[in-house]
Amino acid sequence: MLSKPLESWLLVERSDHVAIDTIRKSEILSDEARAAMPALKEQALKPATEEQIKSVIATRFALFPQPQRNAQEWAAWWADYIDALSDLTPFAVEAGMAAWVKSPDAEFMAKPGKLRELATTVPNENRWAKAHYRAQKATFVAAPHIPAEPVDRSDRPTAEDIQAVMTPFLAKMAEKDPWAQMQAKRKPSPQGQVDDRGVTAEMRALLADRYGRAA
Repeated sequence: MLSKPLESWLLVERSDHVAIDTIRKSEILSDEARAAMPALKEQALKPATEEQIKSVIATRFALFPQPQRNAQEWAAWWADYIDALSDLTPFAVEAGMAAWVKSPDAEFMAKPGKLRELATTVPNENRWAKAHYRAQKATFVAAPHIPAEPVDRSDRPTAEDIQAVMTPFLAKMAEKDPWAQMQAKRKPSPQGQVDDRGVTAEMRALLADRYGRAA
């Protein structure tokens, strides 16, 4: 059982935001809402009874007239609907029936399978589900922020350490002529012009550099 104030905010108030904000600001309402959440969830998921299923369908008999049946025939007729819908909430059954009434194909009463299809696919106004949602949002407490542990950076090199290592290296690299090193590694081109001995000028320069004599 809900107190009248909490029942008003959970079930009557039209605005979710207003209801949640009001409950959250009241310690008494928040405590009651928190305690009521298990019961609200159970009520929201509670399947329809046989009487509720019969009531939803029977209220449409004026729109979908039924033929004369004896007691045994009525029992068999109702059994198919109860078997198809008994695991659904009364709100889902009502929403499915309402959707069938609005359908352009609704010339006769919906078959049990069709009614179940609609009941499980169209949105429904489950007031207890709404109440549970509001209570849950109003009593939600965010997990406390736990700051990350500081990282020990004492073993990492400082900017001064890096500069001390890189300065000699950069100075040594500056003394080298990378273009000259590339030229020294170049192989003689086989496409150059050759003399009467079949040696190119490039090859003669390479031999002179290696053996100290003209090719």
